[in-house]
Amino acid sequence: GDAALPPLSSCRLLARGRQLEASARVGECDLVTGDTLALSGSSSMEPCCEDRQVGDGGEHHGSGRGPLNLVVTFDECEVTVEALVSELVGEVKSRALEQMAVWRRFLSLADADV
Repeated sequence: GDAALPPLSSCRLLARGRQLEASARVGECDLVTGDTLALSGSSSMEPCCEDRQVGDGGEHHGSGRGPLNLVVTFDECEVTVEALVSELVGEVKSRALEQMAVWRRFLSLADADV
């Protein structure tokens, strides 16, 4: 459970097995509060948010919605990140990596105290 966190430039966020484009807005990716996103160090997945359907009108695309709480996992680490529908996926990915780094430091310090 100690795989190193990938650098921001090379990691991807995956939702339901499909890669979320860093330049896409969260509101364009059909995400809802509670969705689990996987952080991956490889980029071999298909992009997810490029084939946007304009004028879909679905409940997932409203810009008036409040923030989403998304669970981001990597290895055995899991953090919850708040994301606005207007934010870029890349911003969410960056915050998730920061939170994971802090959480892992905390865990390593806690392990050292045992």
